[in-house]
Amino acid sequence: MKKIIIDRICMILLVLTLLSISVYSAECSEDIAAEVLDYSPNVIPSGLLEEQNPLVNVLIAGLPTAPITDTKITSVTAQLLDSPQRKFYSGGAVIRPVDGWTLANLGQMQITLKKTPNEKEIPKKIEIPVKITISYQGSNLG
Repeated sequence: MKKIIIDRICMILLVLTLLSISVYSAECSEDIAAEVLDYSPNVIPSGLLEEQNPLVNVLIAGLPTAPITDTKITSVTAQLLDSPQRKFYSGGAVIRPVDGWTLANLGQMQITLKKTPNEKEIPKKIEIPVKITISYQGSNLG
């Protein structure tokens, strides 16, 4: 049985003197929910955004929300959704783990924060809505 699961992850970037990043998962759906395990860097100096397009790496894992067995994940994709703050970020590619996808490691999503020469234009908070699609084969026991 092949299923496609869609989940949303909202990333929140808080901008103070330094740009600190807080990431959380929202809206669990069907059999597997995507969860953010970690992201780096955790803090980005706001001055760096004036000069570069810093990359944020987000480690994603899957949490079963229903009893499933023999789970074989066949693909994981991410799509950055539109938001009023879309001009501050781009990317969303998911890098497959060397050993293949597992529930414990759905890969690493890369998001680029766009260079913003005028620090005053950087908002205090940037929300990045992401749609994660997990395709897998397995048996649902529920």
